[in-house]
Amino acid sequence: MNEQERQEQIIRQKAKIRSLERQSAKPSELEQARAFLTALTTRKAEPDAPVQNVVPEKKQAQLPLEQLPKQVQEHIEQLTGARNQIHAEKAKLCNSLHTYPDSVNCKQVVKEILAYRQKWKLLQDDIRLTMQLGVIPVVGPEKAEPGTDITKLTADPEKLRYKIQCLQSNIRKAEKRRAQAKEELTKRRNELAIAKWTAEISQLKTRLATL
Repeated sequence: MNEQERQEQIIRQKAKIRSLERQSAKPSELEQARAFLTALTTRKAEPDAPVQNVVPEKKQAQLPLEQLPKQVQEHIEQLTGARNQIHAEKAKLCNSLHTYPDSVNCKQVVKEILAYRQKWKLLQDDIRLTMQLGVIPVVGPEKAEPGTDITKLTADPEKLRYKIQCLQSNIRKAEKRRAQAKEELTKRRNELAIAKWTAEISQLKTRLATL
């Protein structure tokens, strides 16, 4: 059983438990259904492909929402609204599963639920990353943040070079994590981080050239 098949079974089993609870089923039936769900959630799925030498990602603290620029706060609010809407749609589909008899194949419904879950995770990851960075991350060409004043950066060439080297090291590590990532969430997180660090390097090099 691969991960997708396991997730499909978990969703079906949760729907079955909700149905049993609504029907005031016997305690023994509920206990059996919950035990099966526990077995599914604790069982390890067969890996789709071996992954070696995965570099663990460091956790970064999130900035308080009220300390972020207004534009960033509005962006987070938009992401949160979209995330909540997706959650509502997913919940609606999940609640519909108990109406199908066990003999009916609900694979398409489960597939839609998993798709909504993936979208929710992507939005949640965007929210988390934006709050960590304190800016709206953009994947694209090197571009300084609006209003960036490079003259406020340090005037010490050695410190600038050291900072550039550190960021370049971070980019190499992120590129490695992105290449080894199996999940779209991890790939996207590293792409956004690479874009931000690349823009920072551009600013630092511009500052260095003025000294």
